[in-house]
Order: sequence, then structure tokens, then C-alpha cells
Amino acid sequence: MRIENLVINCTARYPRTCRRTPFEVVVYELNYSSEDKDLMDLLRTKAEELARQVNPGAANNSMHERSPERILADCIAGVVSEYFWKLYLNSEENVVSETEFDDASRQIDLKVISNNKKIEVRSSFPRNGIEFAICLRLMNSM
Repeated sequence: MRIENLVINCTARYPRTCRRTPFEVVVYELNYSSEDKDLMDLLRTKAEELARQVNPGAANNSMHERSPERILADCIAGVVSEYFWKLYLNSEENVVSETEFDDASRQIDLKVISNNKKIEVRSSFPRNGIEFAICLRLMNSM
């Protein structure tokens, strides 16, 4: 696994952006043909288990049923997001733990160890890239 800390300076690339303060991101890169294979297989297995239990309705329109492929893709995105948020938040000391999955309608992803507060991890992936998603809120579009 390759881990890289980056700083995105929005004003350098998007001069009309509202984001004036540089934005720090962490990039995790996995390679299936390396030591990451076992982790990737584990995450896929967890996603497949989750896919068998979730509601097939689309989040933005429950009357529209998602295909099995879409459900699996969404579950992979969620499991991967949860894993890397946990890894990041626990990078200096253990501050969060996973929660037990018992029902898709009551799913909570992480729990703060010190106070049992719950964290719902979102797994949206911007189709135009992270820099675009972070920076492209233009001043005149407000």
C-alpha cells in the first residue's frame, strides 16, 4: 500500500474558487499484484456479504431497484471508504472502532472509542476527480 499526503492549492488552478485555504488530502493506493491482494480480497468478501443484505432500492429513488452489479459496486465503495477512514483516524492512536452490522436500515459504520459516538461514513466518489470536487465552487455561483 502506498500512502501519500498531498496539499491541493485550489487558487493556483481555479483562480475564481471560494476555497482560499489549501486542502490536505491523503491518498491510499492499493496494488492487487502485491502484498495488497489479501486486503483487497478481504474487502471484496465483506462487500459481497453486505450486498446480500442491503435494500435493493436506490438511495435517491426507492421505487427504482438497483442491479446486483450496482449493489455490489456501492457496497465495495462503502467497505473501502470505511476501511480507509478507520485506518486514517487510527493512524496515531486507536480512536475509532468498527461497529457490528446487524441490519442495513440501522447501519452505523464507525464508533468513537472514548465516548461511543457514532460516525456514518459516506462513500461518494467524484467523477471529475477530487481536486475538481474540492475546488470548483466558484465565487459567482453563490
